Amino acid sequence: MPGKQVNSREKREADLLAPTTLTEEIIQQASSSSSQGLQELQKFVFSRRGISKIGRLDHCINFVELDLSGNRLCRLSGLDQLQRLQKLVLTSNRLVCLDGLSALAALEHLLVQDNCLASLADLNLPQLASLPRLQSLYFQNPGGAQANPACRLPAYRESVLAALPSLRNLDGERQPAPAPAGYKKPPQAGSGRSPLKQDVSRFLPQQTPWLQDFTWEASGAAESGLAAKEAALVRSLDECHMINTVLKEEIQKLLA
Repeated sequence: MPGKQVNSREKREADLLAPTTLTEEIIQQASSSSSQGLQELQKFVFSRRGISKIGRLDHCINFVELDLSGNRLCRLSGLDQLQRLQKLVLTSNRLVCLDGLSALAALEHLLVQDNCLASLADLNLPQLASLPRLQSLYFQNPGGAQANPACRLPAYRESVLAALPSLRNLDGERQPAPAPAGYKKPPQAGSGRSPLKQDVSRFLPQQTPWLQDFTWEASGAAESGLAAKEAALVRSLDECHMINTVLKEEIQKLLA
């Protein structure tokens, strides 16, 4: 008995659902446009399709809005020709840094909640500051839902507003107050301890030599003191093991 033949529509739908690179051919299939029609296309939504990379979109020059939420993007590329793009939605991807946006001179709204942006350097604030029309920026939803890890850093809000003083909407906060006068930007990568390490260090137990003030005196009091120090060491080791376990779990969540 001959195998079941797959018609062209089923094959096209299967191709669109398969993890792949977003290309102009896929956009043509999804929007039923010709190569010439791509130049007339202004809005394109392609969510939850397993896209892991963006290919060159040379004919999509009139895109005004692009929604690629819920895909598998780790880095951005292929957007250089979208110079009229006003809104870019990249929520719930796997982005580890915000490169590849410098050509988007018309960009007004950028949504990148629920990604893997873990440090201020990953946010690439100097690049965002170079976008002259950027007004609305979401690294997390109002109330902190779908937050990137960088949003939990103490200097997050002040750093973003210091780099983007004309921003009208940050994470749903309209007309956000500017950074305090005299605020200094945190050091860049490679210039000292990172803000992430500073934030984690406050959860670590205070470091005290466990044999502090101990003397090797052959007395019951000295032996009792040694036992107490030993017990304290055991507790400290247990705390370190617990912290190590928690950090590993958090790292696994970020990489998932």
